[in-house]
Amino acid sequence: MDWLASRYVPAVDSEFAELVRVRFLNVKTLKDYFTIMTLLESLDALTGVAVQASIGDQLLVRARVRGGPDILVQRLSL
Repeated sequence: MDWLASRYVPAVDSEFAELVRVRFLNVKTLKDYFTIMTLLESLDALTGVAVQASIGDQLLVRARVRGGPDILVQRLSL
């Protein structure tokens, strides 16, 4: 359990939050948008999630990630 926690849970005392931009493709419906935003808002490492742009079927989201972009990639891969 300690190994899992060290791998998947960001440190509570970590104040390092990096601004990242993520582009989602094939966002064609309101349901797609809602699914993405619900997922992002459920991630404990993210703060300040905001839509930066929506062009065609692409959604560009800006967020602050505690622990940097590697943590975001790790969370989304789960």
